[in-house]
Amino acid sequence: GLLAWQTVLDDRIRGCPTLATIGDKAVVLVTTRWGMLWAIDGESGQKLWSYRAGHMADGSAAVSDQIVLFGTYDRCLHAVSLRNGKGIWKFTTQGVVVSSPAVAFINKRPVAFFSSLDDYIYCLDVSTGEKLWSHKTGKLPWPYFKRGDAVFGSPLLCQSEIGPLLIHPAHDGKIYAFKANE
Repeated sequence: GLLAWQTVLDDRIRGCPTLATIGDKAVVLVTTRWGMLWAIDGESGQKLWSYRAGHMADGSAAVSDQIVLFGTYDRCLHAVSLRNGKGIWKFTTQGVVVSSPAVAFINKRPVAFFSSLDDYIYCLDVSTGEKLWSHKTGKLPWPYFKRGDAVFGSPLLCQSEIGPLLIHPAHDGKIYAFKANE
């Protein structure tokens, strides 16, 4: 219960911190409403690097193959180097990306799943940002809600009896489940 460190960032934090490692160093990754991704030394609390996305980031980051992924209100999923905070690629959707991405390996290929308020669930190649597939969800189920009032869900990857399964809630009030293609 003793405070080890605290670090002041630029704005509010809405997503959960993500833990990663650079070499043997624990690194805490945090997104902020100012549109920043921060890498913080997990032992000392010192800021290691930051990346400015340009718009608010409300979700949590995900890490795969030393690449940090996070969505923002600029309608993009950003890919940033875990080692130095330099941008690698960004994938643009037609809506705000508030969900936190989930990463997995399908056929030994690292992929990221996330949703956008453009009514699509996306699957991207983590290394290149290439869209592998997308799935259109439905319209908002309640006429008195506007987009953003319903579920801002993030995907869940799990192992099931039928193999790997992606479970994804959407703002249309439905939960979608996808089987991995073999």
